[in-house]
Amino acid sequence: KKDGTLPDDDVFNESDCDMADIVDGDVYYAGFTFQSALASHFAKTGLKTAYADASHMDGKGSSTYGTFYDVGTYDPNRALLSIACGHSIGPECKEEWATRFDAAANVPGFDVPGRVTLVDMEKSIGAAFNDAMDHAKKFNDERHVIKNMNNKLGPSEKATGPALYSRALRAPSVLEVEQLKASYGPAQKAYLGKFSDSELYRACSPGLEDTIVTSQGAESSMNAALANKIRRVEPMAMLKLIAENQQRKFNTQKALAKAWTGPVPPLVEQTLAQLMKEGAKYTSITAVQGSPGTWDVGSRSNSTMKRRVIMSLLPNTPPECCPWSLVSGLPCYHGTAVILQNHGAANMHKFVEPRYLSAPWKEMYAEVTYDLPAQHVMDGIMLEAKQRVLSGEYLHAPKALPPPRGRPVKNAGERNQSWYEKGSARPKKRIYLCSLCKLQGHTRAKCDLRQMFEDQEVPPAAPPWGL
Repeated sequence: KKDGTLPDDDVFNESDCDMADIVDGDVYYAGFTFQSALASHFAKTGLKTAYADASHMDGKGSSTYGTFYDVGTYDPNRALLSIACGHSIGPECKEEWATRFDAAANVPGFDVPGRVTLVDMEKSIGAAFNDAMDHAKKFNDERHVIKNMNNKLGPSEKATGPALYSRALRAPSVLEVEQLKASYGPAQKAYLGKFSDSELYRACSPGLEDTIVTSQGAESSMNAALANKIRRVEPMAMLKLIAENQQRKFNTQKALAKAWTGPVPPLVEQTLAQLMKEGAKYTSITAVQGSPGTWDVGSRSNSTMKRRVIMSLLPNTPPECCPWSLVSGLPCYHGTAVILQNHGAANMHKFVEPRYLSAPWKEMYAEVTYDLPAQHVMDGIMLEAKQRVLSGEYLHAPKALPPPRGRPVKNAGERNQSWYEKGSARPKKRIYLCSLCKLQGHTRAKCDLRQMFEDQEVPPAAPPWGL
């Protein structure tokens, strides 16, 4: 499908695949899960914000070849750190997610209090995540929420709904979240009402570090590692490519961290620049008499409202203002306005938590390496795998058959079965409606009423200049 979605009844059908290479009875390759030796290191030293995403490979529709899964976290520069990834034949489902989440939960340092994983609300992730994790929580990813919500909204709500949700997501208090929710249209209220506020809005989710991430990981990992040519790659080669891709990304981030001289990593620096851009828009900043380090920041939209900002005496601690700033580790806009007025833009990095500084980023990569076996060892493993395949002792991955030849019939009607089982369904017979007599079953050209009028003698029209 052009929109990249899978039908609701999407299942893996053995009749859609070439089973000639499968020699071990009814057993065939189903998938694998990959974890590097650094997974525990990433879980302990990376950000508490994590991601879980899947990418559908090559074919989409009822004959999709397979799915690539990725669960991971981010380093202080928000680079992807895979904890558990893998491939499976068939579409995304709860059972396959359970396998990857179980693998991630068994990694020391991942399933811990404060871990929040960004997920797609419409997928089968939620139930599998809850079954596997004892301490970690999940939060609906903003981009997926807006994409899924827009499919449920009418034209009028679609024009304002995404912006209202984004404002509610970032609202500094539960009260403001409720006020924005009251502005939702009926369809938006009905759709978002199916989900808990703690999984939709930052103010209602204590412990959420940050909702600003680079990208969901599966698409990036799959495209880079496999170059979207999954049908041409055997499982052993897939493992090799994934390991090589992760090593390449690790070495790139390690070199960047070693060479970086700024007080915060590059992407954190960009976030602080955005905070300063918004914080500079606040002009009403006054000190509270009798309370050292306390400031009132006037609202930009309502002159009668003020935000109370309390500067901390502890180093690398953001100002106390909006609830989410206490757990995000970054100043809110109001706190940023006070910092800019009293300390200047050059000192912004002194008011963010240590996990966002360059020092832990550099330390994270300094003493570890991502090692792979020597090339001749890997070549020997690949050669042995190929020999097993040729000997029939090792299973091939089933290969999806191509669609039927020829151009699909336009308006072919509903296809309740796969093309491979039924072929193109018969088109629904068109019911004609006569524009003359308004009856069904014929057109104006064959209408009896028209024939009756044409049989009558009609006098010739008068010339335009008269008699």
